[in-house]
Amino acid sequence: MESTPLLRNLSLVLGATILSVFGPNMLRLFPDGSIGNLILFVLAIFLLLYGFGTIEKVISETRIRFRNSRFICPKVAIFIGVSQSFKSEIPLVWTDISPEEWKNEIEEIASELGKNIKVNLIFSVGSFDSYNAILNPYGGNYPETSFDNFPVYNKILNYIRNGGLFVNVADIPTYWAYNPRLKRMLDRTPAVYGVSGEEIRFFNRVPLMQELALRVQDIERLEPPILPFQMLERYSAFGVDMTNLLASRAAFIEGNVESVVQPISVGDQDMTPLFFCNYGDGRCLISLSFLNDAFIQNRPLKTVIAKLVVDQLIN
Repeated sequence: MESTPLLRNLSLVLGATILSVFGPNMLRLFPDGSIGNLILFVLAIFLLLYGFGTIEKVISETRIRFRNSRFICPKVAIFIGVSQSFKSEIPLVWTDISPEEWKNEIEEIASELGKNIKVNLIFSVGSFDSYNAILNPYGGNYPETSFDNFPVYNKILNYIRNGGLFVNVADIPTYWAYNPRLKRMLDRTPAVYGVSGEEIRFFNRVPLMQELALRVQDIERLEPPILPFQMLERYSAFGVDMTNLLASRAAFIEGNVESVVQPISVGDQDMTPLFFCNYGDGRCLISLSFLNDAFIQNRPLKTVIAKLVVDQLIN
């Protein structure tokens, strides 16, 4: 992925060189030129189209049209790492549910409903265009290929803008990013420095939260800490065995935020720990609650999230 700009620039140079050197002969001999001239002409045009990104755009648009066809089986992709070249384990943040567990959960729910949904484990370096939904199982972390312009993050944004569904299963998405070369995760959230030099990182400045214009707050200190969990009427038929939620974060219900559960009232404002958020032609499904062993009572959220994904794809 990082070599793509270099390849495009090289293609532009080669294509322009072929046309400048052989172009006059091609025009002078047309239509009686040799097959070699024709091949060079086609090659030059191909290189120029690749260099300008036209071929990639056509392929992307074709994939999107196919995935949106009602005759094509819906497909879900789940991140399982950065690329085949980087085998290191990516840390899960505030969740301990593996990509394989999410795959099994979605497949089981689709099977129970008699629906055919394909679920693939993919590397973040690959293309997203063929998938109706992309699920990030790493919670507040995500697999990034480079910290130079953050290509995976930008690819996620483009995917959502073009009609995709991006799903984050726990905590605040893109708070952290995993760097495969450093083999560690680093803060993606810009720091603000206090008077004594201490670092402060605000949830509203998390890259994806800022892009989606979401206001998120830590609500762990609210009383009671365990809140009633009730799906809104639109999702009441899901039959989820969950009555309480140990909530840690919540987003204000405003603008493009569509809560899935009964809101939490904080003062005179409503907040939600589980919601959809529209962006461009697509949307996000974001669950801010924690899903590891320390929050075992939240474990049914795995089924809730999987059912919401399947519901979005079949309705």
